[in-house]
Amino acid sequence: MDWGMATPRIALIAARSGRNVRERLRQDIENLCRDSAVSQRSLASASGVPQSFVSAILAGTARPSLETYARLAAALGADLNAHVYPNTGPAIRDRLSVPILESMLSE
Repeated sequence: MDWGMATPRIALIAARSGRNVRERLRQDIENLCRDSAVSQRSLASASGVPQSFVSAILAGTARPSLETYARLAAALGADLNAHVYPNTGPAIRDRLSVPILESMLSE
């Protein structure tokens, strides 16, 4: 797939969605730490993630991988899951839908 062909609108939606997901994950990790009285240092030690990176994650200044989020969640006794919800955007049902959708989005 040629990732350079994404329309500016799709790129904007993806960037916004990524920021929103990272913020929700940050809040979830922060809430789990607070609710279980786990310090950043303890979370770092249990997860194998450097304490400085845990701090940056919780401050919202880092962009950790899904694996890092999964390590933090596991250390807190939680599961990390992702969902892709249908019907939240235009449907691409077959190879013919792509050019039609691209034309509609470019208008």
